[in-house]
Amino acid sequence: MAQLYGGDQGFDALMAAVEQARQQSRRRAREALGTERYTEFLLRLSAWLSSQAWRDQPVTERTTRLLDPIGDHCVKLLQKRDRNVRRQGRDIANLSETALHELRLAVKRLRYAVDFFESLYPKKQAKAYRKHLAGLQDGLGYLNDVAAADTLLRELALTGRDQAAPVWAHAGGLTVGWHRHAAIAAKDRLVKDMAAFLRAKPFWRGA
Repeated sequence: MAQLYGGDQGFDALMAAVEQARQQSRRRAREALGTERYTEFLLRLSAWLSSQAWRDQPVTERTTRLLDPIGDHCVKLLQKRDRNVRRQGRDIANLSETALHELRLAVKRLRYAVDFFESLYPKKQAKAYRKHLAGLQDGLGYLNDVAAADTLLRELALTGRDQAAPVWAHAGGLTVGWHRHAAIAAKDRLVKDMAAFLRAKPFWRGA
């Protein structure tokens, strides 16, 4: 966008404002990582892992699942997460931004499970399923980025965090408008990708 509107100082001011917000967020993250609470969490987690403390848990219906074959567990987990994506995505063309965000998280959780368990199944079958997931993640990720950019610029402009907002307001509007327009085509592709996913056979069935 800045290249298309060469010489527009608004884009320089916009990028400076976003960079300032990014630095502030990174500073808060570093401060959080430097707290005693976070250090204690790391020490406790390390001690728990090194001592294999999970073996000392009382025997319950839940803990005995650790003794089950991994194949039985992964099928249940994959089916649950696959079902969630299918349920949330059936009416994807009419979902709100909030619902699309929830669907994106559901797809991400399913993708993590697939990445973890796919080595237990024939590679060819898993590859086709992962391809459908990748398309959904790309489309949902882009729509989420557009919504996040819109929210960020609104916050910068309305909360008074950036005194140069009047300078970059036009550039910000152009940027959001450009991506909002592109999001229309992205949403159309996403509807097609979801339709393909709904037709796809989960690779763990019949394996």
